[in-house]
Amino acid sequence: MAESVWLEAARQAVGSMGSANSRNFSEAREEWACPPEVLLTLMVYSYATGTYSSEEIAWKVSHENVSRSICGARSPRAGELRRFRRTCRGQLEFCLALALGRVDREAGCLASASPLGVEPQSTGSSERELSAEWAARRRVDLAMLMDTALEE
Repeated sequence: MAESVWLEAARQAVGSMGSANSRNFSEAREEWACPPEVLLTLMVYSYATGTYSSEEIAWKVSHENVSRSICGARSPRAGELRRFRRTCRGQLEFCLALALGRVDREAGCLASASPLGVEPQSTGSSERELSAEWAARRRVDLAMLMDTALEE
């Protein structure tokens, strides 16, 4: 799938979070090298396109055009990305689910397929919403596992 589709989906998902989450971000703005919305967009885009390791995401910001365009002149380090993921996991899963669901609906493909196995049974949510939420959670879990393995 084209990188621009995922980038647009990530930007729209982060933009749709609303003012409550923006207030939470503004309180922690001093903690991050990049604005929190930028880090969130970068991580949603990266996880949606299959890049899970914080080291690899940080490398791509320095070496690849799409990731660099998200961050502009600032380059987050891998440790900052890991810390951001721990601090903002709920927002990350929410926005990633929105992006995966949006691309799945618009492209008519199984964009929310997860690399981690069988999906759970439906609990009343629409099947696509459940699939996107589940896939987002699994992708964040996978990123955490990869970073843990690389740290050891």
